[in-house]
Amino acid sequence: MDGASINYIIATYDGKVGGCGYERDKHDNDSEKILQKHFENLLTCLKPNTLIKQITLILNKDTQESYREYYKIDKYLDEIKKLGISVILLPISSKLLFKTSYSQYLYIYSKYPNFDFNILIEDDWVPSPNLDCFDRILLNEYRKYNNKGFLSAWVPNWFCQQPRHSAISVGIISGESMKKAYDKFSMLQLNHKKRLSLGQSQFSRLFEELHDYSNSGENFMIPFWETSKGLIYEYAMKLSKKYLLIPIQLLNLNKYKYIVGPYEKHSLNMPPANIFEWVQKCNYEKGIPKNIIRDLVKSDYEQYSTLMDSNITRIKYENFIDNVLGSNHEIIVKENEGKLVATGTLIIEEKITYGGCKMGHIENIFVNPNYRKRGIGEKIVNELLARSKRKKCYRVDLNCKAELEKFYKKMDFKEKHICMNIYFKENFN
Repeated sequence: MDGASINYIIATYDGKVGGCGYERDKHDNDSEKILQKHFENLLTCLKPNTLIKQITLILNKDTQESYREYYKIDKYLDEIKKLGISVILLPISSKLLFKTSYSQYLYIYSKYPNFDFNILIEDDWVPSPNLDCFDRILLNEYRKYNNKGFLSAWVPNWFCQQPRHSAISVGIISGESMKKAYDKFSMLQLNHKKRLSLGQSQFSRLFEELHDYSNSGENFMIPFWETSKGLIYEYAMKLSKKYLLIPIQLLNLNKYKYIVGPYEKHSLNMPPANIFEWVQKCNYEKGIPKNIIRDLVKSDYEQYSTLMDSNITRIKYENFIDNVLGSNHEIIVKENEGKLVATGTLIIEEKITYGGCKMGHIENIFVNPNYRKRGIGEKIVNELLARSKRKKCYRVDLNCKAELEKFYKKMDFKEKHICMNIYFKENFN
């Protein structure tokens, strides 16, 4: 692996053609300096032992005319060349239009097909700041899939109604897989007898395999700059707190709104804005807020067991996370400065009565005694109610001790019916 060669391919902005570009101008007045910011950040991550041997990008004459500051990157390129990395700017005329990043990736590959691997990245995406050897990290993740297909930031299996779709198409691909994709694309153009402008869905279909280096957020976070709305969405379900490749807007959180999941896995809509919202008045170095509500994950075993005074084994716990938790059974936790301080459970019952409606059951609301009287329990319950509403539950039930009746009535719960139960003590562990 140490002898591998990587071409770092940047898809540049074509201001004249339009597409997302005009929307980016609407929400980001730094469009002219995006490429400068890209290289400024890249330099914090490149080391003398980097596997990147060449950086390649399109020099678009229309962009030069529309955005006179865009290509003023010479001072950064001089520093990059000192590391022994070649930098190629491919000049093109307005007759050769690239309306998408994906067309640029394939065009550049056709000119430089002999690299072992290609990192594909858009001008407004960058490696996480000061991340040493990000190229090797990407390559190590890719090796898990035998260097086959396209390894990108996020590959859901429901997006755009495709079995697998590279929804955030920045990542790494081997020269062999890139050749197969390029050959397919060339055949498509031949069959259509014209040069195609390749869309995101078409690009995904070119690959025999698509992989996700984020693992739903367990390995790396999945921030996404939604150009048309001027928002950063966080698609990670597990909130690992580590970043690999990020939208450049994430470095300016005093300016942009950061909306964080969880989201409806099988919804074709964007995540709703009211799940919970991080609007940070700080710079990127302060990282992700440490006071959040999120889903329970495997790495929470010790803290969750302590919080709930549970004697469950790690094996049973991890089996529960893998095989029980899902769209109809969710456990959330409140994190305070890295410590789990509260939790709650939501179970969705799909009924055959009431026209097949869904009903929610809230259980196991618990707050560490040292953190009570701070509104944390109310936040946990409200989050579970919000999830129930999004899942189209017509009603939510819970059982509570008499001394907690006032607490739940304050949140509009009403007493109805009598709760009764029976215990089979021989089945209790």
